[in-house]
Amino acid sequence: MKSEASNLAFLFEFKRYMKEFGEKEKGVEYLRRPGSYGVIIKNGRIGVLKAKGYDTYFLVGGGIDAGESETETLRREAAEEIGFNIEIGEKIGGAIEYFYSEREKKYVAKECHFYRVSLMNKADKKGKHELVWITADELGAMHHRSYRWILEREL
Repeated sequence: MKSEASNLAFLFEFKRYMKEFGEKEKGVEYLRRPGSYGVIIKNGRIGVLKAKGYDTYFLVGGGIDAGESETETLRREAAEEIGFNIEIGEKIGGAIEYFYSEREKKYVAKECHFYRVSLMNKADKKGKHELVWITADELGAMHHRSYRWILEREL
């Protein structure tokens, strides 16, 4: 397990290259949560997922498992979440977002790696969530500010 000092050193380096959201509270230990997320734009609309139990939208993607690359994570998450195989384009940005998770009762440092993504074909399994298409006018309903930021940059 990494020490708090090594976690802080990593976050310091990371912040030099990434957009930052939220206020990092002094004296609070944050759970580092690296993830990979896809930006799907087709005909001026944005493909996002609608998760059960939430009134907000999420980007397709999620946490990077041990031994996975960012792109492996994104492929796995797309198949699990929306039931699609994807083509991953270029990496378009990164962000770190500090927040308190009410569901987990923990402070989180959400590390986001964003890629352009195209839907290919249906995966072998059905997705857990619904893929919906929204317009730029609906970006305020994104669950995280970092998601809204990258989408605004890409539109």
